[in-house]
Parts: sequence; C-alpha cells; structure tokens
Amino acid sequence: MKIQELNYENIPVIEDGRDSVQGCDQLKRRVICLRMGKATFVPDAAAVDHSQSIFKLIPQDELVPFLTHPLTASIYFREWCFPFFEENDIQECLQMILNPKSTHPELETNTSWPATRLSGSNAPPPGAGGEERHTADHLIKLVQSNTPCKHIVKEYLIQKVEELPGAISSSRGRRTKVQNFEAAMQRSDLRLFREIEHRSFEQLLIDWPKLDLAMKSNGGSVFGGWNDWGCSFDLRHLQKAWAGQSFSDLEQEEMWSTISPWRRTGS
Repeated sequence: MKIQELNYENIPVIEDGRDSVQGCDQLKRRVICLRMGKATFVPDAAAVDHSQSIFKLIPQDELVPFLTHPLTASIYFREWCFPFFEENDIQECLQMILNPKSTHPELETNTSWPATRLSGSNAPPPGAGGEERHTADHLIKLVQSNTPCKHIVKEYLIQKVEELPGAISSSRGRRTKVQNFEAAMQRSDLRLFREIEHRSFEQLLIDWPKLDLAMKSNGGSVFGGWNDWGCSFDLRHLQKAWAGQSFSDLEQEEMWSTISPWRRTGS
C-alpha cells in the first residue's frame, strides 16, 4: 500500500483532458481516495486535542527516521496488514477497489474528485462550495434554456446568451462567456453538457425545467442524483427516434392486460 497526501490547493494537473469531468479514468481504477480534512499541529503536548483536529507536531528530522525504521514497518504489517487480509480475501479486496461505493458511498465521490482535478478541473471538493455549485447550476440551466435544441452547441451560440456573464472575446484579462460556462460545467452537478472538442459541447436534448418540475412533484430526491444515474451521454445509443408510434408496444401491453381471461383463451 502506498499513500500520497495532497493539499486541495496543490493538486497538480497531470492530464490536460478535453473533458476534465471525465479525465483520469485510469486513476479511478487503481486508487482509493479519502478526505482527511484540515488539522493543526502544535509543539506543546498540553495543547493537543484530537477531537478538534489538533495534533502534536513532530519535527521532520525525527519523523522520517521513525517512519522508515524496519521496526515500524514490522508493526504495520503485523498489527494492520495481516489482520486485514485474514478477514478479507482477495476477491473482497478487489471489490473494494473496483467498486468503492460498496464500502462507503463517499469513497466513490472522493475518488472521482481528485481525478478530475488532476485532469485540469477546478471544481471544489465534495461537500464544499455549496454557493458556488448553486451559481454554477444556474449558469448551466441558463445556457441550456437559451441555446437551440441541437446535439452540438458551438462557441458562437454560447456567446449569444446575453445573461451569461463574461465578454465575447478575451481582452485585458477579462473572462469570456465560454470560460465562465466551462468553469460552471466543472462545478455543477447538472450533467446537461459535456465538452467534445475545443469550444464545442454536446447537449442533452431534454426539457430540463419540465423534467425537474416533474421529479420534484413526484418525490424529488427518490430519483437519485447524477452520480447514481451515471453519464447520460453514454446512454444515447439506447435512444430511439420519435416516429409517432414510440409507445405503441406499451399501449398493446396495456390493452392486453385489460382483456378478461376468457377472451384470451378464445372461449
């Protein structure tokens, strides 16, 4: 087991992906990420309070020799590794890695977020930035309701959304409408768009206000969130073109179910 600790503000970009929301998929298959929160380290042992995340500061020149000492490694294997592998066989361990949600729902979210950051996203950590996420959701809905109902939305169409903040073109360091839209995509939970190439975006062809209203009026959160449904764009191949008779098979089933049993046997 290897551990790498990173501060939120110091996560490097290692894969400048076209769609940072879907970036670093290989990392998600090999790594489990935990959020450790913030801690304060103090030299005075009397000031230590673990319940308040205040810990004893150990100087670097003392900490490194301790962690690299063979006795420390021996204690680690004996007290943690061996008991764990006695209780969990290799299939159970693989399941924990391949399906983090099976261990705890937050593990999957906490693993996906660093992957998107490593591929260039600037989205806040899970559970943080509630106000930013609300603003981002508003901008996504704004663009979706003010652009044509097309599979592909080009940059010039986004520039025509008057209420979207930003300039048409970058000058004197001003952020453009497209840049603000891309930032909103990274912060928002609404997966109504995804970037497919430079300044071109794929759009879900749904009436989001109507769908949102229907879900809220029929139970709201019981339908789950985007993380539960997965990537809607990947399900496009299952969609059928509207031909006026799209529900005819369901109508036939409904009619058949209302016919009494003696009619079905022909008696």
